[in-house]
Amino acid sequence: MNIYRTLHHPDGWSGLAEYEIRDSKMFNTVHHSSGTNAQAWFEIRENKVYPTMYHPAGRSTFPWFDLNGNNITPSIHHPGGSDGLPWYQVV
Repeated sequence: MNIYRTLHHPDGWSGLAEYEIRDSKMFNTVHHSSGTNAQAWFEIRENKVYPTMYHPAGRSTFPWFDLNGNNITPSIHHPGGSDGLPWYQVV
């Protein structure tokens, strides 16, 4: 499954997938501004998205995003804050 930015993302909408979900982990695609990475930046557990130790900001025990259906919304623990609107969509 691929993850795309929505209009609500701070950097705006993108028609190119930034992440790919494999085995409950989110990997950067070639379309991510930081390029691809062999290590997952995020992991998904119980509809919550947590940064892994491979994320540039480091690992967190608090979820940065909530997964609700196909929408990924920043949680109150996200460094950029939460506005309640989905930043990403799973397709």
